Amino acid sequence: MTKEIFIRDLKGLAMGQTIVNPFILNRLELAKTKRCSSYLNLELGDRTGTLPAKVWEAAELAADVLEVGQVFAFECQVDAYRGQIQLKVISFEPLAPGSYDNEDFVKSAALTDSEIKLRYAKIIEQVEDEDYRELLKDIFRSPETRSFFTRPAAKLFHHAYKGGLAEHSLSVANLASNVCDHYPALLNKSLAVTGALLHDLGKCWELEPKGLSFDFSHSGRLLGHLQMGASFIEKAAKRREGFNEEKLILLEHMILAHHGQLDKGSPVTPKILEAMVLHYVDNMDAQLNMVSAFIANEVGDKPMAWTSYDRIHESFFLSTPNFEPKRGPKGALVAEAYLGPSSPAPSDVYNGTYPDAYPDSPSFEPTVDYPTPPPDSYIEQPPLVAAPPAPLSPTPVAPSNKAASVEANLSSSSDKLAKPPPTKLF
Repeated sequence: MTKEIFIRDLKGLAMGQTIVNPFILNRLELAKTKRCSSYLNLELGDRTGTLPAKVWEAAELAADVLEVGQVFAFECQVDAYRGQIQLKVISFEPLAPGSYDNEDFVKSAALTDSEIKLRYAKIIEQVEDEDYRELLKDIFRSPETRSFFTRPAAKLFHHAYKGGLAEHSLSVANLASNVCDHYPALLNKSLAVTGALLHDLGKCWELEPKGLSFDFSHSGRLLGHLQMGASFIEKAAKRREGFNEEKLILLEHMILAHHGQLDKGSPVTPKILEAMVLHYVDNMDAQLNMVSAFIANEVGDKPMAWTSYDRIHESFFLSTPNFEPKRGPKGALVAEAYLGPSSPAPSDVYNGTYPDAYPDSPSFEPTVDYPTPPPDSYIEQPPLVAAPPAPLSPTPVAPSNKAASVEANLSSSSDKLAKPPPTKLF
């Protein structure tokens, strides 16, 4: 069945108009009205976005037939609720695999698998600490983490599409790196970047494919991705002979504390500066992804246009004049600054052997010459603290000329202050 209408096109349809079109079922929930009548809350999707839908008639029977992750031909009526478009389902019919184009229903990250892996290879080579750098290589070579580059970062909200986990983690690592460059005397850059790349590693096992979509695995619901990620990292580190125990504890703390609060799922709150940075840049990246996608889906590239009410953030949003979304071939939102600078084509770097050279090959050695990073400023640079002022002796104040005496006092005091070399703090 050919898909003729995408979710981003529904805004142009009239209220009450009936359509027959295939959608993937992302979510299903059986609920009750105030009068105890059953109905279904659905989330329908395609590669351009998602949309709520309702089944009001024969809801329990429909719940037995509908299956999350499968594609159905839905007969729907265009409706609205609280200012947002939704669909009223009249009937539906399951579609057999092969009767539709999977790419119409699978939203993917903007960068290809080869492009994202190449950027991982580059940022890993720039991690100065040898223990962390080699641990990262071990983890991303492991067959157990192969799904990292295809998993979404979340089931419903931010980066909730194929490849979203790798895209989000790389973005967070770039943000953490920039913060470390801004505060070189305060932060251990190797620890911060390693923690950022691995903070959601457990989602390799927390989420699993279900049809064309993803859902929580049993272990994902019972353990959660923080615990599973920290456990895998600990095992990988202990397989490396002589891995520093203190470095491992700090890295595990980064993973376990990155949700920031106990009521947000973290068993501990951030207790080192690098964990604080990870928590804040992780949340910032997630929120920007969600809101920018909402704006793009609502108003496209139209400047100074208001969205409808976003119930998640409890706000309306205005598209600013320089908001120009760039869409990849699968409809994902991406900007060059979001994922860092572009890299050469994989074939130019790996002489045609990519992507087999990474991440699965134990002989992974990138042939590209990366610029040598500056010395680890966390260790080498002195703290940005001015020298203490020299002791001040009281300056006599002439009672007859207060203005002159104050000026003399200030001049005398300033001459006695230590004058360290000028340092750019920010």
